[in-house]
Amino acid sequence: MKYKVSQAILKNAGVYSGKLDGDFGALSCDSAHKYYEFPHSWSASKLSIGVIQVACIRQGISIGEIDGLWGNKTQLGYDKLLESLGMTDAKPVVSQSIKVKPVYNDWPKQDYKSMVQFYGNVGENQTSLILPYPMYLEWDANTIINKITCHEKVKDSLGRILKNTLEHYSLKVIQELHLDCYSGCLN
Repeated sequence: MKYKVSQAILKNAGVYSGKLDGDFGALSCDSAHKYYEFPHSWSASKLSIGVIQVACIRQGISIGEIDGLWGNKTQLGYDKLLESLGMTDAKPVVSQSIKVKPVYNDWPKQDYKSMVQFYGNVGENQTSLILPYPMYLEWDANTIINKITCHEKVKDSLGRILKNTLEHYSLKVIQELHLDCYSGCLN
């Protein structure tokens, strides 16, 4: 859908004469360069995202910098852009019913003293967790991670949550839902 939206933006700007077919090929890429001065080293995917980012900015929608990377700010901008254009994006249909045997933990109360008493000071008692599926960094989508650091007392629960997520949704749906976007877990 995003490629078609990029092509529609380019067509509306008068720089693209091809079909809105979602195939962001040579004609779409050439049109993107006419639309905005993108780096010539950018891939078709980055150009398509860049077109959406430029369109957002031109509509007064804040998305941060034009970097050709799909992060939370671009997603929010994209949603607002579609709304302003009277369009909707087909959301993946996923089942909300998930059957998991619950494992209950003795978590602390939500006051600071109880938290420090249970977990220790911020940054203490950290351990590594091997991820059941690869994730990308929110601030650098080209960086893929397979391991994160978390508190040792939440490691098993977090590992189960991520494993159950993969088993329920599949990697493809996880990626469509951006559940593979990692922005930290110290807190």
